[in-house]
Amino acid sequence: MTTGCTRHLLAPWRRTFQLLAAGAILIIPFLSMKGQSVFRIDLGTLSLFFFGTQLRVKELYLLLLALLLALLIFLMITLVLGRLWCGWACPQTLYSDLIEGFERGIGLQGRSAWKMRGIKTTIFQLFCLALSLLSACAGLWYFMEPWRFWAELTSGQLPVAAWIFLAAISLPMYINLAFVRRLMCKEFCPYGRFQTVLVDPATLCLHLPQEQAQRCTNCQACVRACPMGIDIRNGYQIECINCGRCLDACTQQFAPKGQKGLICYSFGTAGLGFRALLNLRMLLLLVTAITLASLLIRESLHRPRAELQV
Repeated sequence: MTTGCTRHLLAPWRRTFQLLAAGAILIIPFLSMKGQSVFRIDLGTLSLFFFGTQLRVKELYLLLLALLLALLIFLMITLVLGRLWCGWACPQTLYSDLIEGFERGIGLQGRSAWKMRGIKTTIFQLFCLALSLLSACAGLWYFMEPWRFWAELTSGQLPVAAWIFLAAISLPMYINLAFVRRLMCKEFCPYGRFQTVLVDPATLCLHLPQEQAQRCTNCQACVRACPMGIDIRNGYQIECINCGRCLDACTQQFAPKGQKGLICYSFGTAGLGFRALLNLRMLLLLVTAITLASLLIRESLHRPRAELQV
């Protein structure tokens, strides 16, 4: 069962999704409900503010239930969609795409960062540093309100713990943006290795159907477009992040001929289709997720509204 052989490009949809996700991460700390942040961890009061609800430290078991539920949902999404998260939603991919786009914009694409020289090198490094600092600030805003952060920063009263947090996040982030990037996905990302345990014969993947292989002109466009440096024609590979760039490259090659590209998204490479995912493993995950969701809803509705200690 193929789902992606098309004449339409996926890149605009992928970029739009990435920008919306990044915008949400930056905007959420600025949103408030009932006078409090819609999502913030307050270390001073040991509370979690979540969409108008304040969870006290003794009620953080609800957060544990929510995290377990989110983990199960994430596992089910991985079982169904494979590494689509990596190619479309992972912050590491978003950062890599942004940095590579900036490199192309200033004429540095294709060179190693440590070999760059001149004013373009300085601009590139400053951009990486600014993006690293912005990421660190965005992370800190989930622990202290943005308006309070800016007020204390401009007045020189930002706590030492906040400076340590900014340094601990921005420095590794700068190294990642300037030098590591895709290497993280290829060699170090634990999710990519963990996903191989969850892969199913019907998991969504990028695929060159065998019946289409004879139409391949060996133009190498899919290979050049792949950010991970793999050849999709060699079948399923753990490094593939399901980003769809090879699909777009193939589509563009065949578009002048009025034909569809050869590469497509498919649920498995053996033509089993989506229904093959309805197996015992998926059923167990689904039942566990429903159970956790029911427990979370029940505990949330019956939690005490106030507590008095003497």
